Amino acid sequence: MSVLDLNQLDSYGFNPPITQAESIESLDPPSSLGASRHQYNYSDTLHLHSLLVNKGSDTLVVSLHGALDREKYLLPRFERLSSIIEYDVNSMYFFDPIMGIDDHIQLSWFTGWAGVDLQGDIAKWIVKAAEATNSSRIIVLGSSGGGFACLQVSALIPNSLSLPFNPQTAVHDYYIGGDPKNHGAVRELIRVAMPEVAEPEGIWKFNYDQDWTADIGDHLSARARYSKPVPNYVLYAETPSDWHYEQHYLPFLAAAARGDNLHRLRVFEYKSGKGHNPPNAAEFAAGLQAGLEWSQQLPKTLD
Repeated sequence: MSVLDLNQLDSYGFNPPITQAESIESLDPPSSLGASRHQYNYSDTLHLHSLLVNKGSDTLVVSLHGALDREKYLLPRFERLSSIIEYDVNSMYFFDPIMGIDDHIQLSWFTGWAGVDLQGDIAKWIVKAAEATNSSRIIVLGSSGGGFACLQVSALIPNSLSLPFNPQTAVHDYYIGGDPKNHGAVRELIRVAMPEVAEPEGIWKFNYDQDWTADIGDHLSARARYSKPVPNYVLYAETPSDWHYEQHYLPFLAAAARGDNLHRLRVFEYKSGKGHNPPNAAEFAAGLQAGLEWSQQLPKTLD
């Protein structure tokens, strides 16, 4: 298996040779230092991409991307690579397969699709990467839609730490611009990844105001997942001036209380501009540093 020296890694993480996995279970990450890429093909169009950076640390930081400007970013997107690689940690980056099958969708939350537990598959790959790199601690992070995904995936890995920045906590409650009448991003997800949800009305007549996720599992709602006991921890990074504070953060707190999970939750509050924005470099660095410090105080994810 080929591993690229970190001095040769390009800024996108594209240039390590790609190793194809025949199944999710067959992933066999290298234990040697350097960068490696891995891919599993669910179909001819649905591909799970990951990038693994091994620095010989005891901590693995995993990044899940949020919404992508399709005119700005090359795919697959390994978000926050340039920031995280500056730290003395191992790191891993995932690209949501749904984003690769349509040129217009910008946000898909790592929800998976009918018959595929994408969040569970990613959790398995994270654990395999941690074992290969001797990482005893795991932090899963992301912003906005990536924050939703990191809440969901971390909950499947006991003693891992989730570090979401202003995340959505329920897909059905996401509104563009915070406007409850604007369901455009959710409509696109249903159109591309789960059209069966809108049958027989179709995506334009579908009632988006209902909680259409309630009967199809908790992979579309962190509130549903955390309203039951979870085995992970959460450092919830949020900005009071973001409309997500009321639309997503407060309902998540209530759900975590119902699930008796508040003792597993800390809040990292930071001041930022009004509205919903990703953390800037300084805000991200402060949140990650807080996560790294708390992680060292928590039980090890892997012994």
